[in-house]
Amino acid sequence: MEQEEFPVNTLAVYIFCLYNKYMVKRGRGRPPKDEDRLHSESLIVRLETTEKEAFQDAAEIAGVPLSTWVRERLRQVAVRELQAAAQPIAFLKHLGRN
Repeated sequence: MEQEEFPVNTLAVYIFCLYNKYMVKRGRGRPPKDEDRLHSESLIVRLETTEKEAFQDAAEIAGVPLSTWVRERLRQVAVRELQAAAQPIAFLKHLGRN
């Protein structure tokens, strides 16, 4: 009685399926960020080249990335202007400060 051989491609598919079965448990890619660290909105601002250069220079002096520097400065101005107008400050609500 002869033993039936599996074709090579059938064996490869079987091994691939086993491999994938165990990979699903671990997951792939970067772990998701915490919800409080998500930034879901973008703001596109057109600038003169010289303005951007100056902002970048100021960010380097402060030791932070340009986007962080811009966001911090916009927050400072927004707080000052909204407080002067006795308006609520949306980004302070989640901190219990407004």
